[in-house]
Amino acid sequence: MTTVIMLEWLTWFNKRMQNRKVLLLIDGFSAHEAAVRTALENGSLKNTRVEFLPPNCTSVYQPLD
Repeated sequence: MTTVIMLEWLTWFNKRMQNRKVLLLIDGFSAHEAAVRTALENGSLKNTRVEFLPPNCTSVYQPLD
């Protein structure tokens, strides 16, 4: 996963969520954080709110990770 790929996916996902308000929970991977920061700066997250899971809990919430 790279920041560019995540930003493309996040933009696509946000467009798909038109007329909805959604909460997206993701881990704190650096590419995810950078993509969300870029999307927020661009103002492109109108339909999606992103919250990051606490550090070191990915193995609890994603046991197959």
